[in-house]
Amino acid sequence: MENWERDLSVLAWIVARLAWRPGLTDQGRLRQKVFMTTIARKQIFTVACFLALGLLGGCAGGPLGPFPGGRLQGVPAVPSVDWEGVGEYEICEIETKPQDPYSVTVACTLVDGQMYVNAGGRESPWAANIIADPNVRVRIDGKIYDVRGIRVEDKAEIARFGKVWTSQGFFLRDPTQFPEVWVFRLVP
Repeated sequence: MENWERDLSVLAWIVARLAWRPGLTDQGRLRQKVFMTTIARKQIFTVACFLALGLLGGCAGGPLGPFPGGRLQGVPAVPSVDWEGVGEYEICEIETKPQDPYSVTVACTLVDGQMYVNAGGRESPWAANIIADPNVRVRIDGKIYDVRGIRVEDKAEIARFGKVWTSQGFFLRDPTQFPEVWVFRLVP
């Protein structure tokens, strides 16, 4: 018996004991049976959802939407110096911490032939990972690029990035207005 099966059966036993009331009328027993059936269905649905998410996450080989993932899977590729063939901005996945891969979905932005990612603040776990180890992998359109993430601290470069970054969407804030800026340039 798997751990989750044992936990599920223990939970069902506890619920049954809490719900059991001796001396119930036929109407009461019927309500109790409906209650127990409803609980069982909810448990089965919950377990099925977790299994589905686990399978989808495992098949994707990286993050699943807003949820972080592990090692990125894809076709290895060599980035050109100016990232030719990649659009001005793309949704991409970035993998940090090579010894224990951690990947997230981010926006990659191309400015003057240089690829950038914006963490928006140090609280991002992946930004802290890049500071600790700048070796990262990026997946764009199923291709994996091994690159280095270099934190940008030059105000002029941040301003150039901010101009393109804010043009991508209405809700994107100009990073030059942040007290601390966590923009990384991805270099081959």
